[in-house]
Amino acid sequence: MLECPTSCAGPRRSGEHWVRRRARHVLRFNGFGIRIETLDNPGWSVEVDLEETGLNGVTLDRTEVAEGDSWIQAWSDGSVCHLRCGPADLGSALERFTDFAARHGQEGE
Repeated sequence: MLECPTSCAGPRRSGEHWVRRRARHVLRFNGFGIRIETLDNPGWSVEVDLEETGLNGVTLDRTEVAEGDSWIQAWSDGSVCHLRCGPADLGSALERFTDFAARHGQEGE
């Protein structure tokens, strides 16, 4: 399990809850789920598969926010929500995803 600093514990839990609610889909459809990887520049890459969820087909134009060493990019092509962020911004990036899901009626209840 990915250990997350205290600053991202809330968004991480919300993201985990969103996945848990859809776990039957994640487990049943091999290859779907959430991937979190490191970037070379440095930072994080997060990809959330949206197929077989209520967010399938929902797109999001690429947004970029940068301030000092902090940065986040987010977009959705309708089948995957893509997040890229700086090394200290994983919690904020996951929060972006949960906000995106909530705006489209898929909050982690």
